[in-house]
Amino acid sequence: MSTAGVLVVEIIALCIIVFLILRKFISFKRTVWYAIATTWIGWVLCFAIVLMLPLDITNTDHQICLDANNQSEELCHEPATYVSPSAMVVQWKLLYWGTFVLSWVVFPILQSYWLAGDFTRGERMIRSLKENVILYIVMAVAGVVFILGLLIAKQLQKEQLMSLIMALANAYGLVLVVVLMGYGLVDIPRYLFKMGSRDSMMQFFQLKAVEYKDGLNKAQEDLTTVLKQVRLIDNKVREHDPYRIYVDKIVNKCPTEYESITEGDGDGELSYANLSNLHAKVKDLRHSAQRALILYEMLLKRAHEEEDIIASYNAPDRVIHWSFKRPRTYRYATLVNKLEWVWLVYLYPWAFRLLGLASAILSVMIVWCEITLPAHESLSPFASIITKSHMKGFGKQLFVFIPLAYMTLCSYTTLFKIRIFNYYRLVPHHMSDANSIMFSANYLCRLAAPLAYNFLAIISQGSAQSSFRKVMGEMDSFPFLSAFRTGFPILVIVVCLMAIFKVFTRMAACCCIKSLRYTIDESPNAIEMGIQILRESRQEKMAGAKNTNKSIKESIYARFSKLRGKPRDIEAQYNNDHAKDGATLKPINKDTPVNTSKSINNSAPPPLSTSSSSGKTPARSTAILSTPTVLTSSGRVDTASMAAKYGITKKGFGLFGKNNNNDSGDVELLPRDNV
Repeated sequence: MSTAGVLVVEIIALCIIVFLILRKFISFKRTVWYAIATTWIGWVLCFAIVLMLPLDITNTDHQICLDANNQSEELCHEPATYVSPSAMVVQWKLLYWGTFVLSWVVFPILQSYWLAGDFTRGERMIRSLKENVILYIVMAVAGVVFILGLLIAKQLQKEQLMSLIMALANAYGLVLVVVLMGYGLVDIPRYLFKMGSRDSMMQFFQLKAVEYKDGLNKAQEDLTTVLKQVRLIDNKVREHDPYRIYVDKIVNKCPTEYESITEGDGDGELSYANLSNLHAKVKDLRHSAQRALILYEMLLKRAHEEEDIIASYNAPDRVIHWSFKRPRTYRYATLVNKLEWVWLVYLYPWAFRLLGLASAILSVMIVWCEITLPAHESLSPFASIITKSHMKGFGKQLFVFIPLAYMTLCSYTTLFKIRIFNYYRLVPHHMSDANSIMFSANYLCRLAAPLAYNFLAIISQGSAQSSFRKVMGEMDSFPFLSAFRTGFPILVIVVCLMAIFKVFTRMAACCCIKSLRYTIDESPNAIEMGIQILRESRQEKMAGAKNTNKSIKESIYARFSKLRGKPRDIEAQYNNDHAKDGATLKPINKDTPVNTSKSINNSAPPPLSTSSSSGKTPARSTAILSTPTVLTSSGRVDTASMAAKYGITKKGFGLFGKNNNNDSGDVELLPRDNV
């Protein structure tokens, strides 16, 4: 395959992967189109920077080899993914300026537009532009003053203006990288080691249960408060009031809980500004309540599964006995159950411990590289491995990609652990809103290029010949930025130490600032509350499963007998109703012919539905009900078992499937004389 073909395949694969990741977090039906499109573009551009950087490094090595050997192609083999320097420069310009425009212009405007509570598109756009213009004016004034100061000090030439803008943007991104990555370098290994211990994970779920339940209660209380304000205004505004059209739009955005609220609350001020703010609150709090509920239910599900795994450690049959999962019934179910037990009990913990150890080693190496940047000689272990092993081509690309991807993971995951950003949260199962998705793409665009710049520095592969450095410009051209580039990353060790000793949490607790907490309350009282929450949740689910099975049986009898009274057991009900006729419910032999004629012995009870008088076999298979309905472990009717035991074909169960021949849904019940 040619070089162009390889790049096309990589780009197509990247686009598909980003689409699948995006599909996991949002619903394409509920999310606005501009949020989907811009987020997809932003994620593709950011991940493309991470993907293209190893290619640029190998291309630079090849170009250096050609320059050293008089452009000899025989001595310098061209990499499979080689791209000409001119084409690589064009790609880097598209990636950098694409992420720059998205992060500083497009996403801020679209986020403000989505959050605006105005009722028309034009009004929302005007409000969005006003909010962002104020920010841009402040930034422009500060930038002009700074640039004029440099011009006066003769440290800046006019032709260096664009390079200065890019360097300042990179400096801002470097601050974010050091702070966010520093915490992630500690948090990810700690989390992986915790995943390797069942007891630690169980305690983690118990603590999270308290946090998520409190968050759910708070979200529901806030939503109820706003709905009461809506109810007050809804009752106050009459049909022909000019504000009625706006109130109706707000009411249409309210969840179903609004119908149960009869009394309003609040000041009830009628103005366009107040209605706009109320409209924005309803949209925000409705989604926040839904998100909190999904997070809480997902946590309970994982916690109960963890309890089942721990309870099955010493199971003699070596099978995980799931409390709320359907048992496997296919051919190789026994083998799969055994393998599942081995994986979850033995292999799973050790796999995460090994991953935790590998991530801890990577974290130590990256921290060492950051704090030794000011040294005159390279002390980077990554640079030493690359130099001594003489890596070339795909091997070097893979080696470079691993630490780069890990640094990206550390920086990005931390962004959504800080509670000051808790308003923006990615939730799987299509529960992330448009604002959270755009926020993630916005900050990922701001982090991608500075992170790549910093990575080139720590592996000592940032030569001026690389296409990336040609596009990004040299921060070394400005002495104050050069010192900042090499000196500021040393602070990553300070951030790591603060994360290890949980200084952020202690400071936030002392200042009573919950929004700045990184971690959750781990006190014994919180653990006890979590245990109680999980115990109550399990009891409710078990009781719900029993009620579900009971309701299925009752619905079967109600469907078969069409009684308006209280449903009871099928067999007992039938025998009690027709005891005077001497009829009982018995199974039939499949080989015994069934009399389908209309004439029935008077000593037997009448059938619940009569067949055709033509004497032909009814369109629906005749069924006889004897013992209570056979149910599977999940509460569904086991039609296969009933068919084998009582001679009823699956086609005859109109209740359990779609019946194309009999819309009434009746099952014919024959007297014992016809058995």
